[in-house]
Amino acid sequence: MGSRRTWADNVYKAASKWVDSALRTDDSLFTPGEPIWSSQWLGELHERFLNHPDESQDTFIDKLKRQLANSPPEVYQLMGEILYVYFLIVYTDNSDGEQETIKTALGWAPSPVAIPPGLAAGLDPGLINPGQGFHAYRPFQVGFIIEFAEQWKEQSDECIPLLDDPWGFKNFLHNIPLRSRLFSDGGNQHRMQREAILHLVFPDTFEAITSFGDKEKIVDTFADHITEPTSDVDHKLAQIRSGLEPEHGSDFNFYDAPVKDHWKGQSPAIHQLINTVKRHLVIDPEGGNAFTIEGIKPRQRRSRPPRWKGISRADRIALVDSAIAEFTGGTDTSGAAELVAVDEACKSYHQRLIDKLGDGERGRDTLADDWADLRKTLMTQVDGPKVPRGVLPVLAVDLQALAGKLLFDVDSLQKIEKLLDDKRQVIFQGPPGTGKTFVARKLAACLAGSKGYVRLVQFHPSYAYEDFVQGYRPALIDGQPGFDLRNGPLLEAAEQARAEPDANHFLVIDEINRGNLSKVFGELYFLLEYRDEEMRLLYADEPFSLPDNLYIIGTMNTADRSIALVDLALRRRFHFVEFHPDTPPVQGLLRRWLEQNAPTMSWVADIVDRANEKLDDQQAAIGPSYFMQRGLNEEKLRLIWKHNVRPYIEEHLYGEHDRLGEFDLDTLRREAEQDGVADANGPTNADD
Repeated sequence: MGSRRTWADNVYKAASKWVDSALRTDDSLFTPGEPIWSSQWLGELHERFLNHPDESQDTFIDKLKRQLANSPPEVYQLMGEILYVYFLIVYTDNSDGEQETIKTALGWAPSPVAIPPGLAAGLDPGLINPGQGFHAYRPFQVGFIIEFAEQWKEQSDECIPLLDDPWGFKNFLHNIPLRSRLFSDGGNQHRMQREAILHLVFPDTFEAITSFGDKEKIVDTFADHITEPTSDVDHKLAQIRSGLEPEHGSDFNFYDAPVKDHWKGQSPAIHQLINTVKRHLVIDPEGGNAFTIEGIKPRQRRSRPPRWKGISRADRIALVDSAIAEFTGGTDTSGAAELVAVDEACKSYHQRLIDKLGDGERGRDTLADDWADLRKTLMTQVDGPKVPRGVLPVLAVDLQALAGKLLFDVDSLQKIEKLLDDKRQVIFQGPPGTGKTFVARKLAACLAGSKGYVRLVQFHPSYAYEDFVQGYRPALIDGQPGFDLRNGPLLEAAEQARAEPDANHFLVIDEINRGNLSKVFGELYFLLEYRDEEMRLLYADEPFSLPDNLYIIGTMNTADRSIALVDLALRRRFHFVEFHPDTPPVQGLLRRWLEQNAPTMSWVADIVDRANEKLDDQQAAIGPSYFMQRGLNEEKLRLIWKHNVRPYIEEHLYGEHDRLGEFDLDTLRREAEQDGVADANGPTNADD
């Protein structure tokens, strides 16, 4: 059973009222008796907010005001009530800011309504701190509430019984098709709100956890308490709760010590280190100073970081000495293995830093860069509990664990990490079905430490600079048709990376070679190579540069004829990583997967190898992903071969239809079996 936080009873009362008013009926939260949560007003709000997202850099509330301009009063009130639901889960010491946001939206109506006092109490203190991403992606969290409520109303007769069926409700919530423009990029920015709704509606069944990553960490940490195998993470959490209750009591919370310390991997020694770091390295981050060290001016946010210019080598080394002393100062490392490792990592990093300082000026190296490197080095070399995001900016990167999940060798992932560190951008190239996009997203999330720092965009022939970087789009300006300058995913990712300089941010570009790259990238060709330089963008007056903590991973289908469009200028700015069935890291992947997941079907790997030998074209080989499907059996294999693999082969052998018989599934299997028999009998001597 989930843990209710009894000191937040007002939150649960408010959530219960929302369920009874808005989900069981169309009633209003703030003005009972009025059908505010009706399909009519949800549809109107859907059109204004979800189908016309404002992609400007203005604040959420300023953009919302433009989106809702000239709405009926009911729409303003509905948005105010939706914002109320959005804020319900959020723990705060002072709810005045949340109430002010809601009142602002309500105030745009001709006759504004007020938040009833009983409901206002539900915003204070809230339940949990859902993290930065919850607020950074506010449009998606709010938008998901609208999508959910609208589709709930469309199926109300079937849905109302789900309010008494937690797992049926979860199934509905997790399978909502996101139909609006806001969610067109296919990301998971809304996932936290989905988890929040689960707890608010069924607090005794689902945990007060909005981070799916946290749920997975808890499950991994306490896996020994799972007695009944299940693939559902919430079923696993329920079993873990039952297993931990005898020790921690029936009302324990996974975010309370000592339970949190266990799954977060924090020990008392790590707590001590954290406090030291917070004192010395994180100085009033919200006030504008990202860090301060004696002898260097504080770095102002959104300004160019200070360089080493004018500081002698001796002074640089002294500064590094002082900084490292501050980092470990006051921390007793005796008897704390992880802190001893930190100290050793400091010394190791210190020597490498001194070696690379040299006697001349370092063009783009900055004190900020060195601190980011130091933190990353420390957290990846510590041999023990890892420090979580939110205290130190860079997570320890567990490539070993990722390699195990991907069935790759860890050396391949470490090589890609080094390539990214060198140029900041790589391209995975190979034929279809080799897992390029899947690996790109998983690796990016691992290196970033959170999926919230990963953006995905897919290029296509009509994709343009205005879509990717920045351009003018039709918009209503003060109620009149006009054009608004909007940033594309590249600038949005760059702004997010610049605002959070201590985190790694990733932009994954799927099918990068399908766009007209010279037109899509424009002046970015220069900026990709010279990250410390600035240029004026096509539609902007202010100089722009690509932040050093923004990484780009592209994927390229080598079977696509548009491969020729990738010019040498772009190739020089990216490292290229081969994803081919006959070369690492993909080589042998299908066989490894079959051995673990479908051992009786291991012969499929022999068939695919045989087919690729016949195709004799590395750039158009058949990839393993076609067959890496749960429940693979011979019947499913034949469907895959007939409807996925065979059409692909026919396309590749266009004009050679007489060869298609070679790729008959049964024929390939017989040949593979004969090869296996021959191999088992050993080589033959033609003279015998």
